[in-house]
Amino acid sequence: LTGESNSAVADDAVVSMASPIFELPIPAGDDRDNYNFAYDLLKGGRYSDSRIAFIQFLEAFPISPYADNAQYWLAETRYVQQDFSAALSEFEKVVNIYPNSGQVAGAVLKIGYCYYELQRWDDARIALERVVREYPDTTPAILAAQRLERMSEERG
Repeated sequence: LTGESNSAVADDAVVSMASPIFELPIPAGDDRDNYNFAYDLLKGGRYSDSRIAFIQFLEAFPISPYADNAQYWLAETRYVQQDFSAALSEFEKVVNIYPNSGQVAGAVLKIGYCYYELQRWDDARIALERVVREYPDTTPAILAAQRLERMSEERG
């Protein structure tokens, strides 16, 4: 998730990230503008800034069609910074708040990964097996099966 921002809107709004928390990066922008801004920060490797922008987005636009994705990427900002307990909590919100989201399979996969990193082996196995069972023939299911195999090799 590295690279430069491609969004002119995001480039113009970078200055406002210095403003206090819970003031939108693009105050005059709509949900799409603000979601894209937060996502561009994530793609640019600015994980802490992206996390704040996604939190602000979810506060300002709780029923946006982008809310489920924003919650997923908020969780991902925690995961890439290896804050697995916080990431776990945020990924669980994707599953619990947005159960019909296209992000649920990936969120359950990441829940399994978080449990793995936290050395909660039984919980990891349960989450990963759920992905394989409930989302067969998907990329998350393939990745879950690979991690389960790795766990079997490591843990016996």
